[in-house]
Parts: sequence; structure tokens; C-alpha cells
Amino acid sequence: MVEDWLRHAQLRAANLYYLAGDPSPTHRERALAEMSKALREALEEVRVVAEQLRRDADVGKTKTRRDSPSPREQAISPPRHREPE
Repeated sequence: MVEDWLRHAQLRAANLYYLAGDPSPTHRERALAEMSKALREALEEVRVVAEQLRRDADVGKTKTRRDSPSPREQAISPPRHREPE
């Protein structure tokens, strides 16, 4: 899914780059407006993905805490006796 999104973004960027190089001011203005729109969309996509990753990390931390024994439940081992050297 990410590869498809990146491929589409690269194709869109190439088309806009071509349009921006057109001698017509109308085409250049349109290209600039489309580039701004593409940037806003990409930033929103990054924000959504970052938020999802944060939520997933929080769920993972919570699950790890629930699965690991509390300090009271952990077995206490007696100290090892060291042999004199």
C-alpha cells in the first residue's frame, strides 16, 4: 500500500514538474497550486500514519505491561554464594 502511494506521488510530482516548466503563466500557476495541494495531502498522510504508529506502540506497551509479572509476582532468587578464589 505504501509503495503504491509513493509510486502515485512520484508520478504526480513528475507531471507537475513538467507542467511547471511550461512557458504559460497559467500552467505554472496551476502547477504551483497543485504542488501545494499535493504537499498538504502528503503531510496529512504522514500525520495519520504517525498517529497510527503511536497508537500501535502504546497498545504494545500496554500489552507488554499486562503480560509481564508485577514486581510482587516475580520470583525472588536467593543470592548466589561465591566460591573464594
